[in-house]
Amino acid sequence: MTDIPPVNSVPAEENDGPPLLARVVAGLQNAGRVVETDWEDGTFEISPPEPEEVDGEMEVSTVEPTVGVVLTHARRVVFYTVWPVTVPEDRIPAVGELVHRINTELYTSAWEFNLDSGMLSVRSGFEFDGLPDISREVEDALAYNALLEVEAVFVEYSYVISEAIAGRSATDVLAEHHGWNQPSVVGNLGGFNYAGP
Repeated sequence: MTDIPPVNSVPAEENDGPPLLARVVAGLQNAGRVVETDWEDGTFEISPPEPEEVDGEMEVSTVEPTVGVVLTHARRVVFYTVWPVTVPEDRIPAVGELVHRINTELYTSAWEFNLDSGMLSVRSGFEFDGLPDISREVEDALAYNALLEVEAVFVEYSYVISEAIAGRSATDVLAEHHGWNQPSVVGNLGGFNYAGP
């Protein structure tokens, strides 16, 4: 993967502008993110955000690098943050249940879990197909917001996923995550009733 080449050296799309991949990568770089690009495959990897100082202390990012995929002909951009290890075979049922429960809480992203391989990731994306022409500023904002969504969901549920892989039940770890003291399965979706502090 390499840094973005000058826009003039990237093949133009039918509208004589830079291709979607080049525009997305440039927008992320303009937002201060480090991006390595594979121009042939239409993929790119975004490094985690730089550590920030919070209350006088440096906070280290707990997110993994995020992979982006541009499907040029469909005008789609998808971001994936992949869990760093595969889920052990004996924990696949528990993590599968947990992912199902977590996904009922998410609106613009989802955890994906391959029950055969044990691979786990968070996905978010957007599609331009069928939309009227939009400005580069809006296009950049859509891409950056989708990236931030994937990173935020990965960070928010990292502890929950780790605990489920380590052996805890999905209901117990989610109840703890939400500060609920009595998890109660609701219907087939596996939601929770708030039980108070």
